[in-house]
Amino acid sequence: MNRSVSRYAAAIGLLLLPAIAIADMLTASVSRERVYRLGVGTGGEIAAIHHAAGDSVMRGDLLLELDNRHYRAAVAAAESARAYAMAVHEEAVRSHDRDSVLYDEGSLSAVELDLAKIRSLDAQSALARADSDLAQARYRLLAGSIRAPESGIVLGLAARAGERVYPEGYPAIQMILGAGDKVLELPLHALGQLFSGSGDIIRVTAFPDPAFNARIVRVGTDPIRRVARLYLEAPDRLPEYGSVLIGRE
Repeated sequence: MNRSVSRYAAAIGLLLLPAIAIADMLTASVSRERVYRLGVGTGGEIAAIHHAAGDSVMRGDLLLELDNRHYRAAVAAAESARAYAMAVHEEAVRSHDRDSVLYDEGSLSAVELDLAKIRSLDAQSALARADSDLAQARYRLLAGSIRAPESGIVLGLAARAGERVYPEGYPAIQMILGAGDKVLELPLHALGQLFSGSGDIIRVTAFPDPAFNARIVRVGTDPIRRVARLYLEAPDRLPEYGSVLIGRE
């Protein structure tokens, strides 16, 4: 079924539930065993977001990228500067080698040989700086994009195309990716309302699919986000994305 149709049917199904059922049930979000909160490593304007919440992605897929035209130009300039520095260094080394032979033959003074060595060392230092500048330019280019650290599903977005973002600003996280087995998340304060913990059997309703029973095998908590995480015996029966209703069987 089309994802938008499925979500619409789910919303309609929730509205049609009797009020007494709602009182005995809780809404939980489908998450994943591993959750990545991803953000760019440099500032700029978002040029494109390639995946929406609910999309499945593969490891290495490009998820989001900034307008990187100036970063690509900086890499090209750094590559050119590095090539020039390399050529100067190679010529300085050859010049020093020639001067060393002339010095051994007595045709060159020690002062002139020392000057040739200094020029060679200066060229070596300039090449090292050019290498560093190129590495930094390439890092900034790569840091202006987000790629999937492993195969999974996009759980949420916190930015949109055209928005300017910064690593130290808001939103520092632009995308949330989930991977591994499916888990259910619900507010931490709601954990004890219907369940005692591991071993409980719950009733999961995920419209428009039929409801099913599942055993809780483990309960985890995320105190920072103030959510409880329910690990079920049959996680594959949960929908890929979205929310479900859960209650005691």
